[in-house]
Amino acid sequence: MIKYAWTSVKNNKSSSALFIIAMIAILTVSTISLHSIKDIQAQVDDDIKHFARGSYDILVRAKDSQTPVEKTLGVVEENYLGAGNGGITIEMWKKIQSMKEIEIAAPVASLGYFTGFSRTVDFPFPESSSLLSASFITSDGIHEYQWGDKKETFYLKQDGYFDGFDSLKDFKRRTETSVSGEKPRFMIPQSFHLVMGIDFEQEGKLTGIPFNELIRELTPEEQMFMSFAEKAAIIKVLYLKDPKISVKINIIIQNIPWETKDTLALKEKLGISTSHDGMLEFVDDEARKSLIEYLSNLEPISNTSYTFDLSNQVTPFYFEPFSVDYNGNISPSENYATSISESSQFYSTSPVEYQIKRII
Repeated sequence: MIKYAWTSVKNNKSSSALFIIAMIAILTVSTISLHSIKDIQAQVDDDIKHFARGSYDILVRAKDSQTPVEKTLGVVEENYLGAGNGGITIEMWKKIQSMKEIEIAAPVASLGYFTGFSRTVDFPFPESSSLLSASFITSDGIHEYQWGDKKETFYLKQDGYFDGFDSLKDFKRRTETSVSGEKPRFMIPQSFHLVMGIDFEQEGKLTGIPFNELIRELTPEEQMFMSFAEKAAIIKVLYLKDPKISVKINIIIQNIPWETKDTLALKEKLGISTSHDGMLEFVDDEARKSLIEYLSNLEPISNTSYTFDLSNQVTPFYFEPFSVDYNGNISPSENYATSISESSQFYSTSPVEYQIKRII
C-alpha cells in the first residue's frame, strides 16, 4: 500500500507538490490563528479585570446607610437611591471635590416620589344606549394588575341632545364631575416617579450629557403656564427621552335595550328638563341608586371588549391630552380634564427583602 502511494506521488509530481504546500500553509495559518485568539482572550480578560466599572469609581454615602444586601454580599444595588435614609452634607461633598486625587465628584440626592399632571383620555360615544366600563391596567413586567377603580357610566340615547346621549355615572364611582353631552372620558391614574437632585456640571462631566435644559430661561408660554406657582420656586425636572410607563385601558361596552323615548319618559318622571339644560346627573343620591340598579338589571343586547396600550402617550410629569377611537387610532384632544396631585401626598419605600442562599 505504501509502495503504491509513493509510486502515485512520483507519477504526479506537480499535483503532489501543490497538495504538500497547501497542507503546510493550512497548518501554519491555523497555528497563528489559534495563538492570536488566545492573545485576544487574554487581553479581554485583562481589560475586564482592570478597567471594568460602573458609573462610579468610588461611592460615598452616609454611615450606617447600607442595606442588608450590601452588608452580606458587599455589593450595591443599581437602584439603591430608590430607598434608604441619610446622606452626606454639602460641606462633605465640597471637601471630597477638593481632593487632588478626585477628578469628578458628582453628588446625587433622592428627593422622593412625585407626580405631575394627570389628564383624561376620551373615546367616541357608543352606537346605542350602553353601559360603558373602563379599567386601567399596569404591569410589573411579569404580571398585570388593575390600576385604580373600575369606572362605569350609562350612556342613554336622546336624539337632539348634544351628541345624542345623556349620561349617568355609577353611584359608587361618582368621583369625577360631568357635563351635559360629555364624551366617554376617563382620568388616567397618577403614577409616582423618583426625582433625583444632581449637580449638573459634575454630572455632565461624568455622563457626557450637557443638561442644557436645566439652565435655560422659561419661555413666555411656560411662564404663563406656571403662573399658578406665584412666587414659589419652580424646580425644573428632566426625564428620560423614551420613558416607559406601563398603562393600558380596557373598555367594555354593553348595549342595552333603551331608546330616546325611554330617556324622555324618565326625565319627565324625575322632573328633569328634556332640553339641553336638563341632565340626569342632577338626580339625588337615592334616585341615582334606584336608577342604576334598574338599568343594571336590563339584559344586554351585546357585549364588546377593547384593550388599548397607552404607554407611548403617557410620560412621567406631563403629557398632551389625547383621544382613542375603537380601532386604536390616537389623535389630540381639545376638550379634556386635568388634575394636579396634592403636594402633601407621597409614598416612601424600603429596600427589597432578599433571601440570600449560599451555594457551596
